[in-house]
Amino acid sequence: MLLDQIKQDQLTLRKGDRSDPTVQMKINALTTLIGEASPAGNQVATDESVQAVVRKFMKNLDESLAVMVQRTKDITETSTNADVMSILQDDIRYTNMLIERAMYASYLPAVFDVADINKILDTMPSINIGAAMGACKKAAIASGKMFDGALVQKAIKERV
Repeated sequence: MLLDQIKQDQLTLRKGDRSDPTVQMKINALTTLIGEASPAGNQVATDESVQAVVRKFMKNLDESLAVMVQRTKDITETSTNADVMSILQDDIRYTNMLIERAMYASYLPAVFDVADINKILDTMPSINIGAAMGACKKAAIASGKMFDGALVQKAIKERV
């Protein structure tokens, strides 16, 4: 089960060298993830419910990362040294967020990506959105990858 794997990964990190700040950040992130994903009472944590929590964490990180990227673009000639120093400190947080996001992503199944979608669309004589969705979903399931309907729609719109 996915939750057991996350707990094991956290335990391995806790038993390792904790002097690295990145390791400590990962321990804290996994501890928070375990707390959020652990079921209450007699409930059982399914891999799907844990993956939903991981996706939620990744979405929150993506929103924070977008704000930080915009703030970095706000540096101008009139920025004070304090402003620039604050932004550089944000760069460290930005890097940690990227590391945390990659760690969370490792707990999710691979996504049926645009290259996979285009392979399916190339085999179709004409692109009917319903048939394309069905074919892509079937291929994603067969390959053990996560299906994203919005990504399929985007790929179809780029071809039209």
